[in-house]
Amino acid sequence: MINLFLRAKHWQLFLLFFAFPFVMQFIALGGFLSTIPFHIDHEPEPELILGLVQQLFKWLPFIILPTVLGFAGWLWSISVGLHNKLPEGHGLNLTLFKWCIILPIIIIIAIFYSLSNIFSEVTTLIETQGEIEEVPTWIGQFFLLFPLVFLSVGCSIYTYYHTAKTIKLVEKGNTQRKPEFIGEFFLIWFYFIGVWILQPKINRMQEDDYVTPELDESKNQPTRYDN
Repeated sequence: MINLFLRAKHWQLFLLFFAFPFVMQFIALGGFLSTIPFHIDHEPEPELILGLVQQLFKWLPFIILPTVLGFAGWLWSISVGLHNKLPEGHGLNLTLFKWCIILPIIIIIAIFYSLSNIFSEVTTLIETQGEIEEVPTWIGQFFLLFPLVFLSVGCSIYTYYHTAKTIKLVEKGNTQRKPEFIGEFFLIWFYFIGVWILQPKINRMQEDDYVTPELDESKNQPTRYDN
């Protein structure tokens, strides 16, 4: 799977990131719309609106997860697949990267599940006209979502940093002075543009005969040593 991402052409990844999720969105949207009663001759009840929102959250994973998984697979393939070509002293923690790319996916699934439960309990609360015997669990779930969102954002930023630095170090091989990879970072962030620029470089880097350049101190320029 890693080699498939590394060898894929930019247009193939663009289709994976956008065309396939776009189709999934239409399928999920059709499934959601099929649950909506269009023939309503009176103002919809709050229970109906909340029920529709709950159905929406059930379909959202099918809309969002394909893009998230495809993008995560691309980052994973770059950082893991090119890790053995990094120069010595790179200072990148591959284990931390793996955790940071897995956790946001788990958190997204947990958020969808929690939101679905929240709307389900709120609907039940409205139907019972607020008659509850204990504190509803959705209150705790709601406040738990905030730290999870911040954790997910932090993990995502680190994966962008790790992947951007991997690309730059494999391309330049410069560990003796601070590598400038801010461009790669934002190209990964805006991947719908960055994939057209970064993927051709990655295609070259993944080739077996590609050798990471080393720094020539006398000229202070990256130089390739093919031995």
